[in-house]
Amino acid sequence: MKVKQKRNKQVDEVRQQVNRDVKAAFDESTKAMLSSAVLQVLMANDTYKKIESNISSIADKEQE
Repeated sequence: MKVKQKRNKQVDEVRQQVNRDVKAAFDESTKAMLSSAVLQVLMANDTYKKIESNISSIADKEQE
């Protein structure tokens, strides 16, 4: 019986580790995909382009 319990515990630990790794990979890929999609939407927006231009202008002035 102890062998079966030990095996079940090891199987459960492996299952939990796999679940954690899959969740972490899914979360990271989803985050990257959403970040990319949001950035693309923002970059297509005129307001974002104006803000980006203003930030560039400010950075250029500070370097002088």
